[in-house]
Amino acid sequence: MKQGTHHKLESIQKISDTKRAQAQFGKESATWSGDSARYVAVHLRMRRANPNPVCKQRDIECQGKVEFALLHDIPHEMLRVDSYSDLKYSINPRHYITLCILHHKRYDKPWKGQQ
Repeated sequence: MKQGTHHKLESIQKISDTKRAQAQFGKESATWSGDSARYVAVHLRMRRANPNPVCKQRDIECQGKVEFALLHDIPHEMLRVDSYSDLKYSINPRHYITLCILHHKRYDKPWKGQQ
């Protein structure tokens, strides 16, 4: 298209529809994996649903960004193991709490040997 010329209204609509389709998240996305989501996808979903998480143990010691920590009382049969990292995870967002990096490490420390 030459510089200074304008798109037709029909072309503008097609461009808008295409951009809107590409920007969809969740079940509307072409890359939605549903219940077969992996570790990273689950965490991305949770970050998108909760863009400004706050540490649940918020105090003067809080350090670093807030992460999603898997609750330790989730039955093993409800968990999955990521094939790349060997980390356990759940696809259920209610199985997580938000903790800063310091509190996440403290929360997981006694649990690490019990896995």
